Amino acid sequence: MINTDFESKLQALKIPGRIVNIADNDFYTCYYVDFMPDITLNKIKARRDDIALFFSCSSVEIETDAGAVVIKVEKNRRDTVLLNNYLYDVKMHNVPDCEIPLIIGQTEDGNRLYYDLCKMPHLLAGGSTGSGKSVFMHNCILSTIASGKSLIVMIDVKRVEFSIYENIPHLCAPICYDARTARDTLKKLCNVMDIRYNTLKSSNARNIKEYNENGGDMQYITVFIDELADLMMANNQIEFYLVRLAQLGRAAGIHLVVATQRPDSQILSGLIRVNIPTRVCFAVQKATDSRIILDMPGGEKLRGAGDGLFVPIGSKDAIHFQAPYISTPDLLGQVDLAKHCND
Repeated sequence: MINTDFESKLQALKIPGRIVNIADNDFYTCYYVDFMPDITLNKIKARRDDIALFFSCSSVEIETDAGAVVIKVEKNRRDTVLLNNYLYDVKMHNVPDCEIPLIIGQTEDGNRLYYDLCKMPHLLAGGSTGSGKSVFMHNCILSTIASGKSLIVMIDVKRVEFSIYENIPHLCAPICYDARTARDTLKKLCNVMDIRYNTLKSSNARNIKEYNENGGDMQYITVFIDELADLMMANNQIEFYLVRLAQLGRAAGIHLVVATQRPDSQILSGLIRVNIPTRVCFAVQKATDSRIILDMPGGEKLRGAGDGLFVPIGSKDAIHFQAPYISTPDLLGQVDLAKHCND
């Protein structure tokens, strides 16, 4: 019935069209519409708000697919994506072609999306309060722990996100809760990186993977930073060490996963953005915030609660995904398992 009503609505909007196909996924209902030849795409897009009003949703997306016009109607409700199945895949090494798989989430076609931290080689996640950014960071931490292939450094100057991870055996340094300790830790990591480069040079290995394949025993190190803005504002030396690690850390097996809820160009400077090429954007208030995080708009249209856009290194296209959710009790349970993994 809605097909006929929608076609009647298009007729009333003076953009008559015929629905030729309907596709459904976890994010959208996609209507493939055959419009009259004299109806331009710009004319259809000009009626975007009226179409959204018809479907009682906040917005619709209008795009082309192999010559057809696709009207993507956002669903008002989505099934919650849970983390447990993703963690199981990582623990059982069911994620091919990933040295250290990070859990990204569920794509529009329902597939589970993972990405190799070693290929990123660093990740920047941004989003406003309530967008799902913090849960995503916990997902990344838990997937790194589950892979069992990386030591971890944590920096949390807000003191509220990472304190639950104290005393896990995967930490190679105490959790940093202030900017001065964070600066000293990043400086030490730069020294570790220099030592590793000397080791690689003496072994004629180009990177950590080649070194380990030839009998070496060098562990990856992943640095998780929550709220980069607070850290950068507290100490002006932080950017120097971060940029140095971002520029040279990959071959030495040192990777950064950085989050911020303040996508400001003064915080996310050009040097930081160019050296952290893999990006995740959750809901932000303005298109300019999305452009700072992703180098493209789109984040301002996201709905929050883990609705995100993922742009991997070397890609110009964003992948729409839903980040898995983990409740606080389940999170504490996973952390408790991590604390006793060597028992």
